[in-house]
Amino acid sequence: MSAVIQQPIYKTALAWVLLLPVLFFIAGGTLSLDRPTTGINPTETESVLNPNPETPYFMMEQSLMYAIVLGVMAFSFKSTLNLALRYPLVFSLPLYALTSVLWTQSASRTLSYSLFALILTMFGVFLADRFAPDRLIEFLLFAGWVAIILSFGAIIFYPAAGIWKDTAAGAWRGMYVHKQNLGGETVFMLIPAFFSKPKNQVEKAGLCIYCLLSVILIVGSQSRTAWIMFIVSMAAIGFLKLTHRLPNGERMLLIVATILVVTSLTVVLVAYYREIALTLGKDPTLTGRTLIWAACWEAIKRRPLLGLGYRAFWLALRGEAFNIAASIGQPNLGNSENGVLETWLELGIGGVTVLVITMFQSLRKAVRVFGQRIIPLVAGWYIMVVFWNLLTFVNGGKFMPPHSFGWPLFVIAYIGLDRELKAKRVSLAMQRTAATSVVEVG
Repeated sequence: MSAVIQQPIYKTALAWVLLLPVLFFIAGGTLSLDRPTTGINPTETESVLNPNPETPYFMMEQSLMYAIVLGVMAFSFKSTLNLALRYPLVFSLPLYALTSVLWTQSASRTLSYSLFALILTMFGVFLADRFAPDRLIEFLLFAGWVAIILSFGAIIFYPAAGIWKDTAAGAWRGMYVHKQNLGGETVFMLIPAFFSKPKNQVEKAGLCIYCLLSVILIVGSQSRTAWIMFIVSMAAIGFLKLTHRLPNGERMLLIVATILVVTSLTVVLVAYYREIALTLGKDPTLTGRTLIWAACWEAIKRRPLLGLGYRAFWLALRGEAFNIAASIGQPNLGNSENGVLETWLELGIGGVTVLVITMFQSLRKAVRVFGQRIIPLVAGWYIMVVFWNLLTFVNGGKFMPPHSFGWPLFVIAYIGLDRELKAKRVSLAMQRTAATSVVEVG
């Protein structure tokens, strides 16, 4: 019986329908091609001086993207809903965000962004339900190729949009509104390439070109954070692949040695980060981040239980947001530069608790899958998605940011890891049944 050969993902209608909103979400909710004269992302770098910069054009664009997503999901609503009901934990954070409408500074703002978060969560469930794991990676690489082409096109043919002009001379931003978005998102979209299954030499060559062009964009972004994320991600991928090629004894030795090295480096960096930064000629405040964290912590201590509402903290020239910005002399500040602090400011200790439980369960599943002697290639990608989200605890990112593709991919990874564990349990049960049958026959 001959195997069914699937056509390439770029030849399917669904891939092209989803491409536009996925690119929109990858870019964080706005494109440099739409706003060549701005160096500020109106959805992600809001400031206390300008808390509501959304234009009618942006709102129309945003509505179109979510309409496409809702329209596509409607065709398989029952199947998506059935899968969603099996994973209530992934909805806990957006639902908690929705409840913050009861105490938020801006009910309309919190309500709208919470609904966006719920839609993106359901979108992740839909993708996990609609695409087989290998096909999903193929689709992500298809979207990644388009993002690379658009970015190089903007840099070469539309430099007003593709070149960042604010703080880094000559830095690239491609199709993104900030050079850090270009660097960070390109790293994120590069990771699936290491867990794909090329079918022939042409596809292998295509993957090599994809990786090369991605690295060029990451370097061209001049984002030091993206460079560090790239190095850390490549080290994690190498570790993940190497450990499953070693015998059990050597594998355990590598894991223990890696834990010791990482722990030691972390202790040294925390204890001597100021001295190390000065030695390297860098700002010991991490470009002002330590000052922001300290100011945010003071605000948290004044309202630790509830926060000020999802996406409703950095609002106008009033309240705690203004106090933080004024205390450190940054009137355009609109981000705590830390995922946990941001969640605490918006949702209080309850939101942080829900976040920690969600991340702990995802990490627990990732560790259990990693502990298996042999894991499917795609499971490695699931683990890397969880790892990337864990880095948000320290890299200045946000959890469940609006109009972002990172959250749906986290939902996909959570579901995928759970499916891998269930498949393993079923396989072990079948083996035990078969062994018992052999004994009874014997």
